Amino acid sequence: MRTPLIPRYLKSALLRNVLTRLAAALALTLILGPGTVTASEPALPDNSPLDNLHQEWSRRVLEAASAIDNFFFPARVEEEGREEEQKSRIRAYLKFGYDDNEGINLGGGLKGKLYLPRTQNRLHIMFGGDDEKTATGTLDQSQDISIRVRPKLLEAPRHHLRVDIGLRKRIGKYQPYGRVRHRQRLVSRGPWLPSVTNKLYYFSRSKIEYHGQLNLDRCLSPNLFFRSASLIRWYENNPDKCSGGFCLDQYFTLYERLLHSSHEALAYDAEFFFRNKPEFELYDAVIKARYRRMSHLDWLFWEITPAVHFPAKYKHDPTFALMFRLDGIFGYNETTDVIKKLPSCQG
Repeated sequence: MRTPLIPRYLKSALLRNVLTRLAAALALTLILGPGTVTASEPALPDNSPLDNLHQEWSRRVLEAASAIDNFFFPARVEEEGREEEQKSRIRAYLKFGYDDNEGINLGGGLKGKLYLPRTQNRLHIMFGGDDEKTATGTLDQSQDISIRVRPKLLEAPRHHLRVDIGLRKRIGKYQPYGRVRHRQRLVSRGPWLPSVTNKLYYFSRSKIEYHGQLNLDRCLSPNLFFRSASLIRWYENNPDKCSGGFCLDQYFTLYERLLHSSHEALAYDAEFFFRNKPEFELYDAVIKARYRRMSHLDWLFWEITPAVHFPAKYKHDPTFALMFRLDGIFGYNETTDVIKKLPSCQG
């Protein structure tokens, strides 16, 4: 759900210039001078009100997942004589977005996975936003839910298959869907590490969708990692995307681990979005930088993303955009590490 905070008739050139200059100054300060932020900031007390609230909600997340597991499935005990640990986890997030053309937007939501260990980990409940990337300046507020099924015959590593069923938002409405996902790392003798992912969807109303992705990864140094991701998408019936045609997206990303701090990281992106209906065109191009940092709390981090993009809707004129995101982890192993989330080039 998109909540416009500034009516269109108030979005004057003066207001946009003020917001642009303010956001640009903040973004440049964070990007060009990350070394000014030290990693030795004082942490909040372990029993602060915010920590107590977080612990209470984490406990509720685990209890809710266990209640679902207990209701539907009989108790299962491991060979050592103890019941498997509950590992459910939820990420809550808030987003603030600004775009020179679209104005200001606020949003938020939940993403997570409920583990059901009594199914021998063959069944997970997933919920949250869509897994598609969106162009800079947009906020995907759909809250989907799905059940991931891993049949016993697919447990062998060679299959690399996952099966999901659930509800997902398409063409403005939630629809039942099924998905088969296949992922395979390819053998390479060179410096590039390729991998291929194929996803085939079937929706009750919008019918068939296909997503195919090729990743090419390469370590440039112990602290620099480069990824090229080529994505092709096809929709049988989805006018909001590229119905009856193909979406071709190309992502180039350089990840940097900052040497002076283990609590922050940078990524630099160049993204190109093509459409072939009604004719082949560059739909949008985005140049952006992402700065992610841990807060004083080990379960809370934030990310700021300044960007310039060139949407076809506005004749490819350069457009400044800014996204700020705050994420909190609740449930099992609620601590997070921005460095461990990055691809590793160590060793």
